[in-house]
Amino acid sequence: MQKNESIIGLSLKMNNGQMAKCIAYRGYGDLDIQFEDGTIVSHKTKYNFLHGIIANPNTDKYSSRKKSILGMANTMSNGQIAKCIAYRRSDDLDVQFEDGTIVKHQTKHYFMKGFIANPNYRWYQKLSNEKSCLGQKKIMNCGMEAVCIEYRGSMDIDVQFEDGTIVKHQTKSNFDSGKVVNPTLGKCYTTKIKSSVQGITTEMKCGMNATCLVYRNSRDIDIQFEDGTIVEHISKNSFISGETPNPKLGRYYSVKGNLSCLGETRTMNCGMNATCISYNNVSDIDVQFEDGTIITHRSKSDFVKGTISNPNLSTRSLPEAMVFYSIKKAFPDAISGFRPSWLINANTNKPMEIDIWIPSRRVGIEYDGVKWHSLETDRALEKANMIADSTQIDKLITILEKGSIPHHSKKHLNIQLENNSFGETYYDLIVELQIVVSNILKTLGYKGKVDILESCDFDFLRSKVRRFIYFELLEDESKTKITKLSRPLKFSERTMLGISKIMNNGMMATCIEDRGWNDITVRFDDGTEVFATRQRFKNKSIANPSLGKNKTQSNNAKIVGKKVIMNCGMPAICIVDNGSYDIKIQFDDGTIVKTTRQMFINGHTSNPSLGKQYVQKIRTSMKGETIIMRNGMKATCIEDRGSADIDIRFEDGKIVEHVQRSHFRRGNVKKK
Repeated sequence: MQKNESIIGLSLKMNNGQMAKCIAYRGYGDLDIQFEDGTIVSHKTKYNFLHGIIANPNTDKYSSRKKSILGMANTMSNGQIAKCIAYRRSDDLDVQFEDGTIVKHQTKHYFMKGFIANPNYRWYQKLSNEKSCLGQKKIMNCGMEAVCIEYRGSMDIDVQFEDGTIVKHQTKSNFDSGKVVNPTLGKCYTTKIKSSVQGITTEMKCGMNATCLVYRNSRDIDIQFEDGTIVEHISKNSFISGETPNPKLGRYYSVKGNLSCLGETRTMNCGMNATCISYNNVSDIDVQFEDGTIITHRSKSDFVKGTISNPNLSTRSLPEAMVFYSIKKAFPDAISGFRPSWLINANTNKPMEIDIWIPSRRVGIEYDGVKWHSLETDRALEKANMIADSTQIDKLITILEKGSIPHHSKKHLNIQLENNSFGETYYDLIVELQIVVSNILKTLGYKGKVDILESCDFDFLRSKVRRFIYFELLEDESKTKITKLSRPLKFSERTMLGISKIMNNGMMATCIEDRGWNDITVRFDDGTEVFATRQRFKNKSIANPSLGKNKTQSNNAKIVGKKVIMNCGMPAICIVDNGSYDIKIQFDDGTIVKTTRQMFINGHTSNPSLGKQYVQKIRTSMKGETIIMRNGMKATCIEDRGSADIDIRFEDGKIVEHVQRSHFRRGNVKKK
């Protein structure tokens, strides 16, 4: 009993969080306890008391969590912070908002979830978790800046635009995202600035940059070019795509791709390199040649094509140019028309010219034509003496046409030609130059082979050499090559005089007079004479006016008996020819078809008895083709009945039938 009496006065903490004290003990199953709030509970067991599972009847079974909530603060859904100031039960507590508002008799669940509302705010004034935006400035989608001048909550703010317009009762969300509309700007203004290009700089196709100054809408913007030109009321699309032309540059200036070539170096047709040193626009660039010569106000097109000429080379003779092209191919650093500072004319105080200069060899090459060097001059003698005494040059090779006067010194190497650039000897001069250039290159230590004609630019040859020399051209996939060289043709041989051709109307026409490229006279077989051009005569496009429009002569150039293999794979022979638009042909199987001469000659006439798919069948047939299969063996197509039905034979004699063409073509056929 002494053990049991020791429980009296013992205080323990119950599971509800309250302290309880044993005030009476009548037995193991009968004791009384008193809670800290004065509540007395009788007839409880010792076990329940020791384990803290005695409940206070004045609280519910969840009241043990009361202290964990009392004084707790939580953010409500309206954005305000609320604090639990009284906790009676889980379904009965009081909270106080940060503005001092007290809300009573709320549930713990609503408090923890933030569902308790402040009665001083209407339902649409729910605050966000963010802080006040009062005084903040943002650019709205309409393009104007707005500042928040009043903040009553995230659902009720007032903003003022930069033009002074005040818009009330807006949401903070719309303000942050720029969706607040200025009513003075009109309808649809908010969508305009989303695609605004104001301030954006774009390169136009004319090669100049342009900046958007004013953006009213996608069809009305103003832009300014880098030269100061302002273009108004154009579309946004033409600005973005670069298609807006500069009115000061001309109507053809807005060609795509005309971008700046400033600093770019290209080889001109004269053989010299030129660098673009100034780019104003595609029609106005300045270039500088490697000899220092500057050419101004030329077009980019001429620069790209290499057609800008050096005025210092304009007096260069044709043979000299051909020699330069050959030397340039062997020595890329070769310069044409070199004027060194150490070769100054005493009378003019200007540098004299060396026709070709090779810096890497310190060697100069002169080409003295008989037209300019048949007589000795003080200038030529002074030049020769200065070269002989100079330490800047090691050797001067002079090519002398027949009749030119040579100069002699230790530095002079004279090569005398047996021909000159006059009359019938021009061809022999070019042939002789080929030998001379080869010897010069050997002297300079070049071991390669250079052809004097193939070294020249083709446009240069076509424009100059062909006036004196006849050469045949062979067109291949990569370039035009000169394949044959012969003596000059007489004028009559180079015209179309006496040449006969069958015109497209079927009649024979003969050139009876050739007065020039655009003025010839042709005579048809019926005696009709027509004035035409060489090009039309060459293209067989001269019409006979006596036949009338769209008529042909049926009695000339008949093709009866002519045999042609058609595209269907079957030969056909012409049996009747009533004109170029009315012939009859007969296939090998006896089928007769009416067609035109052109369709017959080109093989485009089909045999109706073969069916529509016959042409395709013949064209794609693989019969006879041999392909290596993936097993390493060769296989040959021995029968082709269609794209999905062919027979093949392997090299060991094994035959595989009814396979697809695609499998055979890829080598996927296996031996069965």
